[in-house]
Amino acid sequence: MKEPLTYNEKKLNNNDAKLILASGFGCNVDELGYSQKLQRFEHNTQQNPKIKTKGVHISINFLPEDKISTESMIELSRKYMERLGFENQPYLVYQHFDANHPHLHIVTTPIKEDGSTISLHNIAKRLGEQARQDLEQEYHLIQAKGRNQQTDDESKLIQDAIYGRIPTKKAINKIVSRIAGRYKFTSLEEFNAILRQHNIIADPGAEGSIIKKNNGLLYSIVDNKGKKIGKSIKASSLMGKPTLHQFSKKFQANGFAKNAYQTAVQQKVHALLLKSFSLQQFHQNLKAQQISCYIQYDNKAHITDISFIDNHSRTVYNSREIGLSIDEIIARTNRQHQSQEQQTSHSLTALLYSPTYYTTTNFLQDQFTLLLTSHYQPDSISPEFLKRKKKKKI
Repeated sequence: MKEPLTYNEKKLNNNDAKLILASGFGCNVDELGYSQKLQRFEHNTQQNPKIKTKGVHISINFLPEDKISTESMIELSRKYMERLGFENQPYLVYQHFDANHPHLHIVTTPIKEDGSTISLHNIAKRLGEQARQDLEQEYHLIQAKGRNQQTDDESKLIQDAIYGRIPTKKAINKIVSRIAGRYKFTSLEEFNAILRQHNIIADPGAEGSIIKKNNGLLYSIVDNKGKKIGKSIKASSLMGKPTLHQFSKKFQANGFAKNAYQTAVQQKVHALLLKSFSLQQFHQNLKAQQISCYIQYDNKAHITDISFIDNHSRTVYNSREIGLSIDEIIARTNRQHQSQEQQTSHSLTALLYSPTYYTTTNFLQDQFTLLLTSHYQPDSISPEFLKRKKKKKI
């Protein structure tokens, strides 16, 4: 429960977010400090300590084209939570300002005051889809269903950068702005894995350079061998200033968001690996499912990691997050001579992986992402959150 709350409170203290609604807290938003918020949630969670999933963290994302006021966001949040069956639960709604599109984060708990719980099983299909459709129409939002039919594979909508086709800066600007605003990456390595699909790389600069010291980035077009071509473009000269400093503000939020898709992508990759009898076939099978893979090598040409970019959910995971080692992938795909029955039987036991601390669901496509977290460790609380915040005019 503490992790999603602390995450949003840090955003609040850094002026990257604003608390716009506190439902079930019995006071105005400007009268609540961190400890009061946590105690209110713990009042419910302590009624049933056996339940693992004590916190629900919801991210509601709108397109930049969606014109929606803060007042409408508050109304929409109330109606959304009511449709999910959380209208009588305590919940906090934060409006975030750390991305180039409007979005909200909602923190709540599925545990009721009597110790019973709201069922989270298959909540997307049971309640979420209809809620999304109703609210899209009511608030005149761009419909996710129609948009997904057109943008199912995001990578196909982005034209690869080819040196000399159009001016370098224009090509980089177009690709980077689209990827930065739509994909959920949590590191520069993940960002580069996505960019590589389109022949672009982001360089943090050499040690001791001004670019490195300022957390900037240099963007370049690369050839099919990864070699830079032409002039590098500073991030500060591009639309939205896509520097490493800007991205680092979004890494944690993106981490929450991509966890909602991890299990689905993980299962898909494992299933495709079972059907593959060579690395080439594995790559082709992934591509058919809108998944690209980026292989990283060391200076001795040894594979050090494989990144999997799911262009449907717009997320990226390394091999460890997928639950596979490099040796496993290579070993399985090198068994072309074995029969399919032998390959499948031999691989099944290796597919077992430890369950994560997240209960996740692929929820409401792009428009709404639901993250069900089961964090309830006795983690330390920063003293800054125990201080009562001064009243501010909302």
